Amino acid sequence: MVVPRILVPSKNISPFFYRNLHSIKKFEIPPRLSVHNGFLLDSRPEGDRKVINPAWKPKSGKNLLRIELIDRKDFGLIGQFFVYQFIKHSNFCRHLQMKYEDLEPFFFELLDNIIDKPLSFAAFDEDKLVGIKLNNFHTADEFPELFPEGLYERNPKYEIKKDYGDSRFFSYF
Repeated sequence: MVVPRILVPSKNISPFFYRNLHSIKKFEIPPRLSVHNGFLLDSRPEGDRKVINPAWKPKSGKNLLRIELIDRKDFGLIGQFFVYQFIKHSNFCRHLQMKYEDLEPFFFELLDNIIDKPLSFAAFDEDKLVGIKLNNFHTADEFPELFPEGLYERNPKYEIKKDYGDSRFFSYF
């Protein structure tokens, strides 16, 4: 039996990855799910999630997709899909030869801040997860925690750079 791991958010990993994350709680990263012919499969019973559209037709005109709201019960499924898709399609990750384990803590912490808000959904082709859309919002009462230094600069500087590719962002690598 695989035991879930407890992730204690670490702000010491890379400032790039953790600069906008604000989870202060511990949470479990679930064991990885099996991949079947390149797809993660939905194991929840029909009717367990709210269906947004039972037969959405994509522009490709191929299979009809079922669109459903996701929730905390989908944490492992959506998190694993999120990490795999980012690694697979991100030039940044390919260039740095990143692996699942490299991004797993970052993406699960990010997802932990989003999953409980009823704004995100998943697309299924029968039982295969084929897409996700993650949405988030913050209310004014969260601002002091999210932005402890405030939402403004006391003495802002207007700076025009010759090359915006030459910035502090790249110094993290």
